[in-house]
Amino acid sequence: MRKIHVLASVIILIAVSLFAGPQEELMRGVEKGDENEARKALLAGADVNVADSRGETALMRAAEKGHATLVEYLIAHDARIDAKRKNGVTALMIAAERGKLDAVKILAKAGADVNATSHDGTTALIWASMRGHVEIVKFLLEKGADARHANTKGITALKAAQLHRRDAVARVLLDAMSPPEEKKSKKEKRRDDPAEKGEGITEKKNLTDDDNDIDESNEEH
Repeated sequence: MRKIHVLASVIILIAVSLFAGPQEELMRGVEKGDENEARKALLAGADVNVADSRGETALMRAAEKGHATLVEYLIAHDARIDAKRKNGVTALMIAAERGKLDAVKILAKAGADVNATSHDGTTALIWASMRGHVEIVKFLLEKGADARHANTKGITALKAAQLHRRDAVARVLLDAMSPPEEKKSKKEKRRDDPAEKGEGITEKKNLTDDDNDIDESNEEH
């Protein structure tokens, strides 16, 4: 009887080690952005949706690193798009927070929920706003991200941008939340503005704060 138990334990250990090999290879390939290594791991039996101790999957790691082709590849091989870490964070939130625009676009196109929330209610839009990723903020808004949503601490995307002095992002969010009539009025004012027409004050136009704000928001990335 004892021999049977020992034999069963050995078989289990062998099975675990054989499974762990491809899984480790998959995560290693994703970390490096090596699609060939990731492909070999999946062919060897790696599970694309297995998560580590934090709940992180291969798709989340690829999104974090900004490996766009791998994000596409993993999605094509049935990676769960809206899987969450233990703290409720999704691959889209990770990509948005890290400033990986291509990964954000791929995930959104594949059906990722742009209004999904982590355990504290934070969305991809709030993360992107806090980090100052203007283009990602614009993209998420175009895809229907809720600019007025607040997390459990009462932080909205706009408040996150203001707290972290992301002025360019704050302007985008304010414009997105403006009533249609106000947007039309602003557009007409810009159209009639001599600066927009380039009439005599182009030098001043080139020295606006807009570009400075965008540059500042990208310094840490």
